[in-house]
Amino acid sequence: MAQLYKESTPPGVLAVQFLDDDFKTNFEERREEIARRFPGSTENQLEHLTLRLELALEALEAGVWEYRPGSGELLWDRRMRELFGVLDATDGPTYEIFKNSLHTDDIAVVESALSTSLETGRKLSGQFRITRPAGETRHIRVSGMPFQLPSGETIMVGANWDVTEDVAIQEELRASALRAKAQNERLEAAHYEMERLVLHDPLTNLPNRRYLERFITSKEHAGKRAACLQIDLDHFKEVNDTDGHAVGDEILRIAAVRLFNNLPEASVLARLGGDEFVAIILASNARAIARTAAANLLTAFSKPLSVGGRAYTIGLSIGIATADEGPSNALLAVADKALYDAKRDGRGRVGER
Repeated sequence: MAQLYKESTPPGVLAVQFLDDDFKTNFEERREEIARRFPGSTENQLEHLTLRLELALEALEAGVWEYRPGSGELLWDRRMRELFGVLDATDGPTYEIFKNSLHTDDIAVVESALSTSLETGRKLSGQFRITRPAGETRHIRVSGMPFQLPSGETIMVGANWDVTEDVAIQEELRASALRAKAQNERLEAAHYEMERLVLHDPLTNLPNRRYLERFITSKEHAGKRAACLQIDLDHFKEVNDTDGHAVGDEILRIAAVRLFNNLPEASVLARLGGDEFVAIILASNARAIARTAAANLLTAFSKPLSVGGRAYTIGLSIGIATADEGPSNALLAVADKALYDAKRDGRGRVGER
């Protein structure tokens, strides 16, 4: 794609003329131009300056062009003809042929840039694409500058060189960067999924015992008032043994959703295994919130759970314990004793310690 150009009214149709192929002709023309620009220089100095220019252009593999707005001439040296793939052409092409060698999407901006440079006296610089007669697309870099000759005529002289290989390398680097980015994103997603699988129960998708262990030992929660609800599903074992594990699994999934939906947003609900669940609440009034949550849970589970068109009445037993120093394994142990109290007293109730 053409770059670094501004759109404006394109210049008129130009005649294109090739310079003589003889290297000496180009050498002499440049020497004469240097003589005009550096009056008083000796012949040896002029030849030295011209030679340095020639060597620099050869090292860059740059083709030199000259545009004379007054006469409408566009002059190319041998290297320019090589760049455009017309080295063996016997007739100088018209401007239309030159224009047709430009990539369709780049014609307007190239012409606009040339016109703007001549009008403003600013440097012409950019990159565009051409299509050679054999159909090959090449990327060409251009740099030119308008200046006024001693005669008062304004001309523009510039150089073009082929940067196709550089563009290909840049595109490959960009593609490699995109591939690397995509690979990193896949690795991050895989890592996240692995972490999720390690820390979550595959049946209910709730955090598991390992997640809970990380949570309660986190320094972030140290010193915060915490409440723990140890929760068991009443009569689940009987249903699981009688109607099968498929029904039992579905009951656990439904129960997990019902538990989650009836706990405060700030709580953490985890499945320890089987029909055992734990909820942790962090708040200054954690015990009051835990009591309210336990009452809501008992009400929610007073309604049957439907599996395969059959209703199952699965109640809850809940044990509550609180601590001022934050969640801990000790807090879970106390809540577990409170749960035992609830079961001992007849299940379907809340025990507190």
